[in-house]
Amino acid sequence: MKLRALVPAAALLLAACGGEDPTVGAPTTAPGPTVAPTTAAPAATGAVDAPPIEDAAALRDDLLRIAEENVTSEAGDALVPSFGVFEAWKQAYPELSFVGYAIEPDERTVPTYSNLLNAKELEGPENPYIIAFAILDTQGTCAGGVMVGYPSPDTFEAVDPDGEEQPCQPMALAAAGGYETFG
Repeated sequence: MKLRALVPAAALLLAACGGEDPTVGAPTTAPGPTVAPTTAAPAATGAVDAPPIEDAAALRDDLLRIAEENVTSEAGDALVPSFGVFEAWKQAYPELSFVGYAIEPDERTVPTYSNLLNAKELEGPENPYIIAFAILDTQGTCAGGVMVGYPSPDTFEAVDPDGEEQPCQPMALAAAGGYETFG
């Protein structure tokens, strides 16, 4: 069972570093100005010349908007169901690194989690899909988002840490939004 939990994380990391899918359409609108222009050094996670995230909440809101406008009914990769969301984000923000949930967020890296709410159970209305993400900006502010639904995400919610002690991680923010994940 532990291998089953590691496979989605490994697949997400590979997908985040891979090329773009030419069959995925561009996001319906241009992203907002939530990333500052700069020629900063590449982040350790692979972002090349990525400008830092200056406003975590604004970027979170834009990523949720892009997700809602571009979510599809097809899960895509069976190991890391994205419903077109990750592809739309990568097209809107190619300078950012969208990585697996075990990676710490920084001003250029957005960790994500995508699976069933309870990865050990079968999918269905009582066990929907969840996509969660965490953003950390240059001021150290954490913001996140959660998308939940079955047969595909249809609820898009902004979530913030429920205290200063809470880590800025996708699964912790999902729990703060009322979605305890079990992997």
